[in-house]
Amino acid sequence: MRALSRRSFMGSALGMGIWLTGMAPPARGAVRAPVSLADIPLLDARSGRRMKLVSEVIGDRVAALNFIFTTCAMTCPLQSMSLAKAQALLGAAMGRDVVFVSISLDPYTDTPTRLAAFADAHKAGADWHFFTGEPRLIDELRRGFEAYDPRRDEHPPVIAIGRAVASDWSRLYGLPAPPAIASEVDAWLA
Repeated sequence: MRALSRRSFMGSALGMGIWLTGMAPPARGAVRAPVSLADIPLLDARSGRRMKLVSEVIGDRVAALNFIFTTCAMTCPLQSMSLAKAQALLGAAMGRDVVFVSISLDPYTDTPTRLAAFADAHKAGADWHFFTGEPRLIDELRRGFEAYDPRRDEHPPVIAIGRAVASDWSRLYGLPAPPAIASEVDAWLA
């Protein structure tokens, strides 16, 4: 039997729905939870522009948002792989009606160059933004999404989906399959 690379193994595990030890399986569906979303300026890693999260990035579109570490070896790359596949499933809605947002929880390590490389490695389209910024502002955002633990190996794997004007957003915990992400986005578009 030939050895699999880590990336091949993770892709195969994700595709087969295998959840690795220590990782919670995804919820059976989205859970609604309160969100306190601030219109803070963040640095878009690929464009190099400072952009306000609500007014310039999300606007009136549906957003799928997660918090990441580029140095994470398991959850963040797997979630990003799922988002990349969901991005393809959403097709023409991406950009026009939908935006993806990944925000680094480690602005000291996750430089714009590292985030851009991470985005490229996951085939992120133009309407999937990777942000870094001032630690206090990222902490404010993290608290607003109740993403409590900023430690790389212990942060909760969650993708939040909603609109900027909504006080509650859907949350998909664990490693949701791409169709589950696309389905929840579609529900917000309806």
